[in-house]
Amino acid sequence: MFSDRTVAMNSICADAMLRDIVRLARSRGASDIHFSGYDGPFFRVDNTLERVASFDRSLLIFGIQKYLSNSSLLLQRLADIGDCTVMISPDEVAPVRVHIWREGSTFGVALRLHDAQLRSLDELGLPTVCTELLNEPHGLFLFTGPTGSGKSTSLFSSVRELSHRRPLHMLTIEDPIEVSFSSDISLIRRREIGRDVPDIASGIRSAMRSDPDVLVIGEMRDAEGISAALEAAETGHLVISTIHASSSAACIERIINSFPAERCAEARVRVSSALLGIINQRLLPTVGGGRCVAAECLVANDAIRTLIREARIHQIGNVIATSRAQGMESLSSAIERLTLSGIVRLADRAA
Repeated sequence: MFSDRTVAMNSICADAMLRDIVRLARSRGASDIHFSGYDGPFFRVDNTLERVASFDRSLLIFGIQKYLSNSSLLLQRLADIGDCTVMISPDEVAPVRVHIWREGSTFGVALRLHDAQLRSLDELGLPTVCTELLNEPHGLFLFTGPTGSGKSTSLFSSVRELSHRRPLHMLTIEDPIEVSFSSDISLIRRREIGRDVPDIASGIRSAMRSDPDVLVIGEMRDAEGISAALEAAETGHLVISTIHASSSAACIERIINSFPAERCAEARVRVSSALLGIINQRLLPTVGGGRCVAAECLVANDAIRTLIREARIHQIGNVIATSRAQGMESLSSAIERLTLSGIVRLADRAA
């Protein structure tokens, strides 16, 4: 049995170690920190894992558990489901998103580091068509790509840009709330899954009774949430969200296939009507170090809407490749352009 003095000392050491490892990760340009009771820690730098020495894994886990102890909801989720997510602030730079899960007799932990300041869409290197799509009064605008492709950063930067561009009532539904916003001309309200609303679908339905101009959904994951997001876009709201998918076409397929088979025809019509555009992005290592965005851009023009309605989604890539004048670009074309401009190394193009 540990004495109160021992627990207090461990707590102080754990706080200091969490702060030190986050500071070191930031100094090395890492996007993530990984460790468990069995192995690590590792930093993810430019999409490559690097082992880091001289950190006590048990103390790091103890430090994370301290944050969980402030929320009975998170502790219950960890006990019942085996994982949970929480935002912590071990340093004074920016909050850190922590995902912790049971792993045998110990825990696994993944920390995602955010930039201290949100960059603009131009600074992120996102295509200019993003700004045009954000000017639309209603519809569904999606950022998609694999894990770690910068979707959330693009989403939050879009919120920042919109909130400073014109007076809007913006409501976010997140799991958890990750980034702070401030604006002199827009009203931004934040709701968190588990704390304020039970799930995404409930949050969207509640939000639609609050007179919002823009709904921001951290990630669309399930059929109920996707259907509610479509309904919001169909009824005069601008809905911005992220979804995991390997391409714009795969993103559309995932949305439609989330509906029961007997409702897929209806879903195709709804998606074709509500969709504004999709940015499917990757982060590629650059010549001088760091990473840049390469993005496939889909704009929902008449040809795209027809293909969706007629279940010819496999042909969407052809329309993207031949519609450059409308702001569209394939991922391979974007990577080729970055390579020819000397930003991305030839060997990294397939990353």
